[in-house]
Amino acid sequence: MSQPNSVQKKHEHSLLYYNLKYGKTGLVVGVAICLLNYLQDFKLSGKSIFISFLFSIVITHTITNLIYLSRCLFNRKKEYTPKEIALDLALMFVGIFFATEFCFFMIYLIYGNWVSFDKQIPSIAFNLFLGFLIGGFRQLNMLQKVNYELKLRDSDYQLAKLQELKTRAELEALQSKINPHFLYNSLNSIASLIHQDADKAEEMVLKLSKLFRYAINSSDENYTSLAYEIDIVKTYLDIESIRLGDRLQTTFTIDNSLNEEKIPRFLLQPLIENSIKHGISKVAQHGKIEIGAERTNENELKLWVADNGPDFPTELNPGYGLQSTFDKLKLLYNDEYKLNIMKTPEKRIQIIIPKFVFKS
Repeated sequence: MSQPNSVQKKHEHSLLYYNLKYGKTGLVVGVAICLLNYLQDFKLSGKSIFISFLFSIVITHTITNLIYLSRCLFNRKKEYTPKEIALDLALMFVGIFFATEFCFFMIYLIYGNWVSFDKQIPSIAFNLFLGFLIGGFRQLNMLQKVNYELKLRDSDYQLAKLQELKTRAELEALQSKINPHFLYNSLNSIASLIHQDADKAEEMVLKLSKLFRYAINSSDENYTSLAYEIDIVKTYLDIESIRLGDRLQTTFTIDNSLNEEKIPRFLLQPLIENSIKHGISKVAQHGKIEIGAERTNENELKLWVADNGPDFPTELNPGYGLQSTFDKLKLLYNDEYKLNIMKTPEKRIQIIIPKFVFKS
């Protein structure tokens, strides 16, 4: 019951608004007609003033209400198309004609003298001319306004499209980057393994191929599932394990209920690469990396990469891995993310992003 009442009140408010708005136009026209009558013989009677304002106000309100009611009854949209303009002009013609007849009837009731239809024709013609002059000017003005708004919207759309393309290009550049040092080290390891362990060399080549296929084939996608990202991370770590051997041990602390959550592509791999380069490579043996994912109390997604390598320097200079992560999060989440570099209780880089956010 409350919804129809609210709609009705909205329409009543709108009708009052339009009557007040265009009622001012009627007053202006009435003043203008009085001025014209005065300039004819420099005389202006009370009757003449009354009739001038009667015609101008009644005609203005009749046209306003006819057009407004037609929009409400027939669900007409407030568009300035040729069809809508033609319909408004037709309603204006009908409104002027019947409003003029109504005014002559009012004059008859007040002053007692009826004006025959043939003598009404000059007044009807003048009212039609004045109505179409004012109405036509208004329609042209609104057409110009609509045209300007359309151009403005189109300009805003083009700017938004360019920004989107720029963002996509930046993301593709970030996501397609695999550190050339990693490739160089991997190829050297493969070259060494060919003579020592051909099966292991083949395995490394296949995993490297899988990693690059992921980077190249999905470059038009900004997000992937957490499970798929972890699978790629494991592929990357398998390659590094072949190279580093027992020096690298990995642990995954993943809440399996989050497997289908969407996260930015190549979000974790650069951080793990960073841990290996600046952490594990500095440890003689038993280097450990932990990759984790869990929900926060605020129902956000918390991801982290921890290692047991040397502590972060006091003044951290972000390299490729950390900087690419910063840039990617900024592009995709604006300020709706957290990236924390932690030294206690363990050395880790922690990321908190909104859950259930997926923008294709």
